[in-house]
Amino acid sequence: MMVKFSGAHQWVLFREPQPDVKTMRVAEQKQSSTKNLNRLDTIWQFLPPDVRDAIVKKVPLEELLKWRLVSKNWNTMIMSERPSWCSMEMGFLQAVFSSDGRTLTDCGYLTGSRTGLLFMICTFQVKLDVQTSILVCNPITKEHKEIRVPDQRRKLKGHAWLIQHDEKPDSEYNLLMTYRGESQHLLYSSSTNSWREVRGPELQPNCIFSAVTSNGRLFLLKGPRFFDVHVRPTLGFYDPSDDTWGEYTEVPTHIGPDRPQLIETGGRLLYVARTFTTEKNSRGGRLSWCMYEVEEREPSSGGTESFQWGRVREMPRDVYVVLNPAIPPVYREVRSFGEGNNIFFVGLECTSLNEGDSRGVKVSVVVHDFRLNSWTWIPAFRDEHASFWYQETNSVRVLSFLPSLTPVN
Repeated sequence: MMVKFSGAHQWVLFREPQPDVKTMRVAEQKQSSTKNLNRLDTIWQFLPPDVRDAIVKKVPLEELLKWRLVSKNWNTMIMSERPSWCSMEMGFLQAVFSSDGRTLTDCGYLTGSRTGLLFMICTFQVKLDVQTSILVCNPITKEHKEIRVPDQRRKLKGHAWLIQHDEKPDSEYNLLMTYRGESQHLLYSSSTNSWREVRGPELQPNCIFSAVTSNGRLFLLKGPRFFDVHVRPTLGFYDPSDDTWGEYTEVPTHIGPDRPQLIETGGRLLYVARTFTTEKNSRGGRLSWCMYEVEEREPSSGGTESFQWGRVREMPRDVYVVLNPAIPPVYREVRSFGEGNNIFFVGLECTSLNEGDSRGVKVSVVVHDFRLNSWTWIPAFRDEHASFWYQETNSVRVLSFLPSLTPVN
């Protein structure tokens, strides 16, 4: 290449810099890998859906997460595959359950989280004492952490509620430990790895239908001690930032069996209850699951706030009939929870209707995309070894869990 310097009547001849052999090889490898990815994308797209579904089923969740990191196309392809059920090995927790010469007497899932962590509450028998711990684990990476509850003097069985502040992997969370009939509670902070005492109202865990976190607050849907056909629950909240408790009123009535639920989806707090729809028949309104959202909020007075709830969605009749089969209510149950823009309605049905035999559970799930207003069924799943106990939290539990490689903090 020849360049003429301004202001000088001379020409300079020099060579363009040539890349070294190592740089050229790296560039060739990147180009080759890109071609291979494009080729794999093409092959995958032309595979029949049944073949792709069979392949994805055989790949462990940890590997699927790595597949999603390959490229945007692969992330889209993996996430767009048809939903299916797969087993998740939890045997890595066995060492925790049998450590320090203690015996596991009770264990139940509290909740899953959008950061990929599962929270469990465990009760151990240590000689003549009872020990309670909260177990945080990532089933994908097999990483876990045990958080021991410091106050072991209370022999009552406690319950813990998760308060998650946001969906970032390293976000702070709190655990509120409550005991039946007591106003002295415990609050754990993941940022300080410590517990502190919190005073509040007496809570009855068996009377709390649902609990979710929204905007850093824990919302509790509380019902009567004895469940009736028509239930009008109350909505309370706890704010860990300033240890304030409050109670809302004017929650719409729930009709029939199953329990109403609170759902947080896409930053919105929804109340889900079975009630009469706007669709009429010859005998009046039809029963179905309806979703409500707060429309107006009146000024607070004495720690109590009044909300005006407006109906925003109704479950279609054909979906409701499948989710609520015509069998005695004691042999079936419907639960719901939110995840992102989706609302999951889970139908649990006892597959053995013989009196005294509760083995076998069928799980039916329908997904409602709140943003698109669509309803999609997930293939049903049957577990012949599980036992069905109506409205018992220690029976079959379906959680919202987003697999990830998030570290346990």
